[in-house]
Amino acid sequence: MSRPNLQAAALLCRVSTKEQEDEGYSLEAQEKLLKEHCERRGLNVVFVRTFSETASKYEQRKKFREFVNDVARNGIYHIVAEKVDRVSRSGSRDSVLIDEWLEQDANRHVHLAKQSLDIHKFAPSTAKFVWNMHLAVAKHMSDNLSEEVLKAADVMLKRGIWPTKAPIGYFRDKTHPTSPLQVDPAKATFIKVMFELYDSGEFSIPRLADKLEELGFRNANQHKVMASRIHLLLQDPFYIGQMRFRGRIWFGIHKPIIGAELFESVQKRLKRKCGGEGARRYRKHDYPLKGITQCKACAKLMSWEGHGDQVYGYCKRYGLCVRRTSRKQEDVEAELLSHLRALEVKNSSLADWIYQAIMSRDGDSTRQQARLQDELERKLKSLDQRLERLLDLRIEGDLSRDDYDRKRVECITEQERTREALSTTRADQAERIRSRAEVYKIGRTAGWLYSKSEGSAKREILHKIFETIRVSNEEVIAQYRPAYQQLAQAASLTNSSKVPETFPLNKPNFEMLRNGSVNKNDQPIRAGHPSWLAAWEEFRLSEAGSSQESDLSRNDGGLRAA
Repeated sequence: MSRPNLQAAALLCRVSTKEQEDEGYSLEAQEKLLKEHCERRGLNVVFVRTFSETASKYEQRKKFREFVNDVARNGIYHIVAEKVDRVSRSGSRDSVLIDEWLEQDANRHVHLAKQSLDIHKFAPSTAKFVWNMHLAVAKHMSDNLSEEVLKAADVMLKRGIWPTKAPIGYFRDKTHPTSPLQVDPAKATFIKVMFELYDSGEFSIPRLADKLEELGFRNANQHKVMASRIHLLLQDPFYIGQMRFRGRIWFGIHKPIIGAELFESVQKRLKRKCGGEGARRYRKHDYPLKGITQCKACAKLMSWEGHGDQVYGYCKRYGLCVRRTSRKQEDVEAELLSHLRALEVKNSSLADWIYQAIMSRDGDSTRQQARLQDELERKLKSLDQRLERLLDLRIEGDLSRDDYDRKRVECITEQERTREALSTTRADQAERIRSRAEVYKIGRTAGWLYSKSEGSAKREILHKIFETIRVSNEEVIAQYRPAYQQLAQAASLTNSSKVPETFPLNKPNFEMLRNGSVNKNDQPIRAGHPSWLAAWEEFRLSEAGSSQESDLSRNDGGLRAA
């Protein structure tokens, strides 16, 4: 049995940053100093460990823990380092690791060359006191360094500049490390696509990660960006110009990659509850009526299953449902298709008139939105002028650097809020127009679209148009959503055999008075009255005469004077 080498030593040479290691800063000098110390003490150097790391956090000192484990595994009795702060900067947690190693064998020593310390299990109390004092000083230096770094970061954040590593999609100009981050065009494209794909509702996060990998999205190591990382990126407000740092939001001066509206939409999807708005779940059997049809008797969702070539829907509330429904999918779809085709306006001229009326609706609201936009644009211009005045005051020396930075950030923050409000106002106006047009266009082609679609696409059409779909063994009761209910009523009226095949689109707005004369009405269609109904009433009053006017009054409330 071989005797242990009680003079075996391991040298620990450490630098605090990777840059110092690359430049060779202090590593060679440390190794030379430690080898000379070992020669004077008669120690045999078995191996030298040199590495760089951030020594302020215990979790980040993985290499140091590996070093201590290697020393114990190889039967080495002496650890030699330059100073205490080369061994530990994170306080008691690292010192406990060393103390435990020393306590296991009285022959083990820790040598600190520059501080002339030799610590072992039975070291004098004075030596241990000096050791603990140096540990406390090292921890204080580490904490002080961290505090100074945070102060510098706070200054940069107040100026709207990100202080740490650039997120994916941005890069930092190394020649100007305190300048705003620049957009990386290649990566920024992937970031924008990532948000848009997730907002489409077609992708879960794991599927989105796979899709982005197919498109060529890679991390800094040219590896796949994992789903957990994608989830964090989707929650990062940095991409809309906001910086989240230590739990606080700062407004940055870097260029956003996506809009605030898209970001908020993605956040709603990420925070969805079960059954709520969000990315579509993967379905092995994508039956179109799954999740949207209810049993008429108990109002609970029906289950859909495939049996051979047919798909059947069942109410599976055994013992709880009075009449358990059981229907073929094709029979239910046939009845739903008749409801969808009931939305079609067959008279093409009248359909065009209704569409124009829909798109020109809400004149008062449009003017109010225009006034609000003008006000916000004037405010933005005023804020730009304020920034210029602040810069002039700073150049002239009438404003200190701290006051200038504070007021500038306040002004930029207000600018961002104003731009966001302006963007929201424009988006709201566009959304109102889009939603009105969508109701009309989907309604006119709903039957055709449904017959040409499959699976989830069919389900989406039904979800848009119907509030509820209740199925019994005898019938299907489909309740339209309010907008489509109005369109269905309009289609029912306009598809009447009494309506002419042609309809003059540019006909002036005339309404018949009680005495039989005709009075021209130049007022626009009232916003509070359904656009299609106003157009239909206008046509009937001008073409069909007083008898049709009275019929329409009984059915739809008549035409109100503008």
